[in-house]
Amino acid sequence: MRFFYLLLGIFVFVLLLVLIFFGFNNHHTTITPIVMSNYASLDDTSVSYTESGPTTAEETHRSIKITVTNNLRTLYVFGGYQGTVIKSETLGNNIPAFTAFLAGLQTQGYLVQRHTTATDILGRCALGNTYEFNTEGIDNAPSYLWTSSCSGSPGTFGGILVNVQQLFTSQIPDYSNFISDTGL
Repeated sequence: MRFFYLLLGIFVFVLLLVLIFFGFNNHHTTITPIVMSNYASLDDTSVSYTESGPTTAEETHRSIKITVTNNLRTLYVFGGYQGTVIKSETLGNNIPAFTAFLAGLQTQGYLVQRHTTATDILGRCALGNTYEFNTEGIDNAPSYLWTSSCSGSPGTFGGILVNVQQLFTSQIPDYSNFISDTGL
């Protein structure tokens, strides 16, 4: 019996040593938040916003896409569903302007992802507008998010839509006049 208690004591002692060296050390995994503006100087960083109108005939369907990088701002107006460019504008950009833009997007929840089972945008808001957000070159950021103007299809985008829209459209001087004849 004495041998049993000796083995039990050794076992408890070894267990305590293991706990002291491995178990009681606080190993916290820290998740570093994404700071979008830290990526402004990288040439592969881009963000884009696409707005598509209601599901209509090929001849009348319209969508717009604004893409911003550290050296360019582009606006495309597409006709139909096959991506036919009917109007476009390309403007220069610079790193300080892109830095401010990315910081503004971040404060409006551009990277906030809503979890939903409706991951496919197709047909989700046939009578309203859909909005897509693409992000490239920002580590651990969602590369694609979407939402819509239909209350039953909030999508995966969890930011403040109206503010993010305004930040994108403000990147194009005279945006309202440029798209005035598009129907969007």
